Amino acid sequence: MGFDRKSILDKINKLLALSNSPNANEAKSVAKQASDLIQK
Repeated sequence: MGFDRKSILDKINKLLALSNSPNANEAKSVAKQASDLIQK
């Protein structure tokens, strides 16, 4: 799977925006996904 840097950064930004969700479970889930992508 070849993702370019811009698409990865776009995905991270979208996930971080969703991490402000009032739904605590959703916010926690997307924050973890963003963190996992950042660590890759």
